[in-house]
Amino acid sequence: MRWPGGPSANAEEIGVGPGAGYRLSLTIDHGDDPGQLLTRLRRTVRWAIAHRYMEPQEGYGWGLVADEAGGRLSEDDQSDLPQVVIDGYAIDWEAFGRLLAPYVGWSFHLRLGIEAPSGDGVAGLARARPASADELAGASEDMTQFVIDSAHYPSRD
Repeated sequence: MRWPGGPSANAEEIGVGPGAGYRLSLTIDHGDDPGQLLTRLRRTVRWAIAHRYMEPQEGYGWGLVADEAGGRLSEDDQSDLPQVVIDGYAIDWEAFGRLLAPYVGWSFHLRLGIEAPSGDGVAGLARARPASADELAGASEDMTQFVIDSAHYPSRD
């Protein structure tokens, strides 16, 4: 897909619940080699799946691996509020609050719309929303889409 910023490729996990799963987009500059775009996207997908922000904690549910979390907001069909997606898991605000409960009293900085880290300094990585049917129908033929089929990657569980 060509955007004003440069060629773009997208990856989206399939076989997960509504709003859940990994969604990644990688955009490179117009001057960069587009032949490397898919290689870089594959590396970014592997890094995103391997880099976990949450881990199961016995008797508590989920806990943060370190003192950071990254993800995206997604629509929730059951609520007027968005849900938070971290590590491909969609969690509601109550679960997100429990995830942050051990940090009561700490300060934090919330910044929306930033590029997610990719592990190798790839610029232009973002947790992306899925393309609509209209966007896909109107896209140019040089658009590249990837689908993340979690059957081909190690399980998050």
